[in-house]
Amino acid sequence: MVVFVRLPREGAYHANAGLWFDHHDSESQAADVSDYKGLYGVAPSAARLVYTYYNDRALDVYGEMLAETDRVDSARLGQQSQPG
Repeated sequence: MVVFVRLPREGAYHANAGLWFDHHDSESQAADVSDYKGLYGVAPSAARLVYTYYNDRALDVYGEMLAETDRVDSARLGQQSQPG
């Protein structure tokens, strides 16, 4: 299955895409999010949306990596993570 993590601006979805994920606020009006499978929402990272979409507690083992991905993707680079 092909998974894309950015909606196309022109609204033409790739024919081989099984799932789409996009977390950019700027894309909310550019794409009709009703005609694809996946998840659109404003979030710190596309990885966060994938995690939310699957809603599987087994993915919790990636919590620290997900938090770092959120931090980097949302450009919160001055904020250092705290070991948990």
